Amino acid sequence: MNVNVFLEGFYRTASSSMVANLYDLGISSDETATDTITVNLWHADSLSNEAPSYSVKAILHTDGTATAVFPGGSLGNNYYIAIKHRNSIETWSASAVTISQVNSYNFTTSLSAAYDDGVNPPKKSGLR
Repeated sequence: MNVNVFLEGFYRTASSSMVANLYDLGISSDETATDTITVNLWHADSLSNEAPSYSVKAILHTDGTATAVFPGGSLGNNYYIAIKHRNSIETWSASAVTISQVNSYNFTTSLSAAYDDGVNPPKKSGLR
């Protein structure tokens, strides 16, 4: 699964990208490595579970892209996509997504890409 998401603390408006934090700290040799995120899949019929159905840690790059590889058992099922970061608020997809061989979900296209409780905005609108 390919996801697009920006972390506010690393985002630089002038370049419309994030800083290469992991690279700058010497933790990664990838010049585009910003930080790690966890991409969780929550089965639409099991949202009351204590843990997600699937969970994968991925490298988030300066352009806001990350790739998470999930097991074949996820194929054909409906999941909410939840993005977790050690220092950010967890963000969920606005609706469940049917998982196929190659999926993409872009949290950066509009406010409506993220779950909204109708009271609090799901994310900062200034970030692409």
